[in-house]
Amino acid sequence: MSGCLFEFVVRLELISFVSSTEIRETYRYVSAGDSAAQSSRSLATLIDACPHFSFPDRDQFLSPDKSHMLASERFSFVITDPIGMRFFGYVLRYFESPTNQTPRAFVICSSFQCFALFSHMLQEL
Repeated sequence: MSGCLFEFVVRLELISFVSSTEIRETYRYVSAGDSAAQSSRSLATLIDACPHFSFPDRDQFLSPDKSHMLASERFSFVITDPIGMRFFGYVLRYFESPTNQTPRAFVICSSFQCFALFSHMLQEL
């Protein structure tokens, strides 16, 4: 078990072009200390997976009518690394109104399964 409450926090931004979308990482904080994602390779793999889980519906943001989209939402996902360790991703996806027409997301990745705690932490970001 990890000595850290979380492995990392990333902030992602969905950029919409005429016929495609791109996800950019705009912030990264990696927790120091005894990490469950021991190797930098394992950690990089976890971080690289976050955009796919944070924006599984990224193509819907190409639509000109965005009235059906929520102002913000919270959800979680689970990633299992190659040696079988489970990591829980907690996502807050939101719009910065009124300027942004595409969402942004904060993702906290932890080896602990505690949606209520991490959901509250994301609300404070």
